[in-house]
Amino acid sequence: MKGLLPSGGKVLLAVSGGVDSMALASLACASPGLELALAHCNFHLRGEESDGDEDLVSSWAENHDIPIFVNHFDTLGHAAAHGISIEMAARELRYGWFTELVQEHGFDALAIAHNSNDNAETMVLNLLRGTGLKGLAGMRQVSWISEGKVKVIRPLLEFTRAEILEYAQSCGLQWREDSTNADSKYKRNLVRNEIFPLFERINPSFLRTMAEDAARLSQARAVADEYAESLLRKVVKMPGQDVCAGTSSGGGCLSVSIPELLGTGHHEYLLHYVLGPLGFNASTLSDISEAITRGGSLSGKIFYGADHVAVMSASEIIVRKYAEPGCCEDAVTVNGPGVYRLGNEMFRVSVEPVPDTFRTGSDETILDAGKAGFPFVVRRWRAGDRMRPIGMKGTKKLSDIFTDGHFSIPAKNTAVVLAEVASGEGDSSRVMAVLGYRVDENFKAGDTTCSVVRISRM
Repeated sequence: MKGLLPSGGKVLLAVSGGVDSMALASLACASPGLELALAHCNFHLRGEESDGDEDLVSSWAENHDIPIFVNHFDTLGHAAAHGISIEMAARELRYGWFTELVQEHGFDALAIAHNSNDNAETMVLNLLRGTGLKGLAGMRQVSWISEGKVKVIRPLLEFTRAEILEYAQSCGLQWREDSTNADSKYKRNLVRNEIFPLFERINPSFLRTMAEDAARLSQARAVADEYAESLLRKVVKMPGQDVCAGTSSGGGCLSVSIPELLGTGHHEYLLHYVLGPLGFNASTLSDISEAITRGGSLSGKIFYGADHVAVMSASEIIVRKYAEPGCCEDAVTVNGPGVYRLGNEMFRVSVEPVPDTFRTGSDETILDAGKAGFPFVVRRWRAGDRMRPIGMKGTKKLSDIFTDGHFSIPAKNTAVVLAEVASGEGDSSRVMAVLGYRVDENFKAGDTTCSVVRISRM
């Protein structure tokens, strides 16, 4: 750990029970001047095998008189609730908990047992995902998570899995083998079990070669990022404050000037640099790049990231978190026909004669004007919202309706509802429709309808 921490550092070790993390624990325990604690996650994905991992790590900590933190997670439930893979769910859960431990107990760093094999696997996976220089540079021995609040160190990053295994065997260490490591249905295991043996046939020293490439790419990335930083203040703005490193801390809307961006001559890299950390993948960033360079109308175009949305105007890209309080309006009251704004979206409300069809389009909803009288509210959906879909006798939670409709996370997070005005403080308003998707039975237009209210996205 020399050079990674000040002497006498307080370190939290992430220990799963596998050979890498047990070797890390053994080496750290033998390092003078360190104050250590262990953190173990039981994800309950492998039944008794998961419990056996916990028993091993807890026993090792007790035998070495080192404090240990253990947490049990409903990983499958978290994955289902957030519409993400089990691998991503486990990552979110463990890093969220590690962050809490580091901040609550004042650790100087979180130590993780990633090795050079892990780094090479990550580089290959990032190459296939299209993550650019950042991904191809692989992991770093020192990095930061949780918006720079938690330092992560990887003391074993320069060692191969074979070297770590040799050390563990020579010291008589006990460890646990994860039976799922042999299952190539997981992408990382597929790379490890089937692709790397082919790499080794082509170049027996491919791990060292990839590590050297990662170092060179990291240097290239540092040069490119330094150049990008020099352009940020000109291209990116946030209300009331400066913007650095493409983050949207502070709760404001991030604004990217399209003319300034195109004027740099490197707009594609800058888009990746600014919007990549906000959850926009390579495919979406390519779509944004194409939109701003091919000409034509930009106003109203919307692009979705993992937890942010980018809305185009003629001269700027406005980026905000989904339904972010304080960034943009979370609800707007409609008092009559006209044009209304909800966050970065514009809506037109009109009262019209009965149309030939009452079918709801993808960007509009038609209601019976006599049943859906003014005022009403256009707002983001909320947990606990319910409605009675046409044809049903009872009500149903919107969250269940979204699940049944296979809504993606971005589509769910940006869903807009039309609702009655709440009758009093603390009362929930009745949902009349999900814009462009479903209408409540009580507000649908039909044979007795004299006129309709049409709400359309602009």
